Amino acid sequence: MSLKGLRTLLVAGALAGSAVASATPAHAATTVPSLDHVFVIVMENHSYPEIIGSSSAPYINSLAAGGGLGTGYMAASHPSLPNYLALVGGSTYGITSDCTTCWISAANIGDRVESAGKTWKAYVESMPSPCYVGDSYPYAQKHNPFVYFNDIRTNSSRCQAHDVPYTQLGTDLQSTSTTPAFGFITPNMCNDMHDCSVATGDSWLQSQVPAILNSPAFKTQNSLLAITWDEDDGSTSNNHVPVLFLGPAAGAGARTSLGYNHYSLLHTVEVALGLSTLTTIDAGATPMADLFASPQVPALCTSASIGASPASPALAGTPVTWTAASTGCVNPLYRFWEQDPGAAWRMVQDYSTSNTLAWTAPATAGTYRIEADVRDAGETVAYDAVADSDFAVQSPGGAPGGPCAAATLSLAPAAGATGVAATMRGLTATCPHPEYRFWVKDPGRRWSIVQNYSASATHMWAQTGSTGAYELEVDVRDASETVAYDSVANVAYSIAGCSAVSMSPNMSSPQAPGTQVTFSATATCPGTPSYRFWIRQPGGAWQIVWDYSSDSGIIWTPPSTAGTYYLEVDVRDQGAAAAYETVYNTTFSIS
Repeated sequence: MSLKGLRTLLVAGALAGSAVASATPAHAATTVPSLDHVFVIVMENHSYPEIIGSSSAPYINSLAAGGGLGTGYMAASHPSLPNYLALVGGSTYGITSDCTTCWISAANIGDRVESAGKTWKAYVESMPSPCYVGDSYPYAQKHNPFVYFNDIRTNSSRCQAHDVPYTQLGTDLQSTSTTPAFGFITPNMCNDMHDCSVATGDSWLQSQVPAILNSPAFKTQNSLLAITWDEDDGSTSNNHVPVLFLGPAAGAGARTSLGYNHYSLLHTVEVALGLSTLTTIDAGATPMADLFASPQVPALCTSASIGASPASPALAGTPVTWTAASTGCVNPLYRFWEQDPGAAWRMVQDYSTSNTLAWTAPATAGTYRIEADVRDAGETVAYDAVADSDFAVQSPGGAPGGPCAAATLSLAPAAGATGVAATMRGLTATCPHPEYRFWVKDPGRRWSIVQNYSASATHMWAQTGSTGAYELEVDVRDASETVAYDSVANVAYSIAGCSAVSMSPNMSSPQAPGTQVTFSATATCPGTPSYRFWIRQPGGAWQIVWDYSSDSGIIWTPPSTAGTYYLEVDVRDQGAAAAYETVYNTTFSIS
């Protein structure tokens, strides 16, 4: 029986998700090439949009522009440790915490490398000594997955030879013969962005990566450096993180939107080094062949910007020139869109080499929005990067300095779900320099200012963890005024949660002790449901057997005690603040 996101309570592990089918870049490789060396650097706790296109990560974005970039790549789990285990072991082994004594008796990639007659090392920054077990800040054991495997940790000489402090890397890179076939690099808790900023991690990579890419192994042999992040910070719904392929084996400018994950990266390493797979999970994951693309793939446009001359505001009928710019791509094309007050977006100039739009301020006063899309001339994607800007149009008779009139407030998404942030957007007319203030009234009837007066017409409202009927408001006044407001708009907004859940076994009750029973849950939720499973033995107390996750089923092997067992599934939307939003209980007898 196949269950989406099924977990087992008996055999430690996680089910793989093969890459979701999507478009493959032009000139992409169809197979993973045989490589001499593969190095992997694992950074920490940042989502794809927090890195790619970020001004805090200029070096990483320069690497992305010239190397391979996976735009649809996903981590395996939360928190850190299960992701590291997935990268080197092909499973999370049912681990859902950053435990420090959850030892594992299973094969790992180090075993496979040695079985193939090749060499490997883990280079761990700030580790006090080889094969160090425990925490010694800024070293954290949870970022050193190899010490969790019994066949490594309990073999002292083997562990100390392969699990070494990061300072050893410089010596090993001096020749191709001393450079291991597989290298796994973990910066310390600051340099990996876990405890320090994106800019700190970007600077660390800028100081360390050139030594790898300029080493003899990368200059004279076919080698690959992969950089990824263990997990996002919870800001995306699917654990969306970047992955970069660099070095002579990587396709310059190669990109793929396929839904790869950590198991895909592991399988890629296995194929590249001629290793056998570790589990059915990595064996079932699609290798990332399309990031070994030819240099003919166009470079990524990494950012876009747009500006107006004259600047906002302006009187109706004023000629305005919009100018867009981009970075990263060699042959940029530009497309322009316009959104009139209260109206839908419409394209006003399709893709061309022109980065300017001649625009006349319309006769109707209000706030207009202009967007520029950019992509390389060699691409067929909708866009690489986007920039937009508001422009206030005044009526010719309008007095400078206000007042602001006809305030409106829109919400996206229009219908709320627990844990899903909502964008509040205000609009007004007639005033040259509008300021906006945003309020929220919760179901308890308390009004709160969530963003005080500023020139920003938008506010991202993220405190959406509780269900109920809310009221949202925008106040508007001109920047030159001191009145409480000129105009107000209110919108009722309802946040819904999961409304129903059911759970059923794959066989009827009763059953004999030791019989594996699969319980599958189905929920009705506006967003993405999270499930938590409980079991109470005859005469015993309730126990959580699988905490909240996206897994919708469990495989249960009951103990030898006969009697009636009680089972419960709790469900809530991901991001919900409530302990649960709906519950289902059932019983199952063991005879």
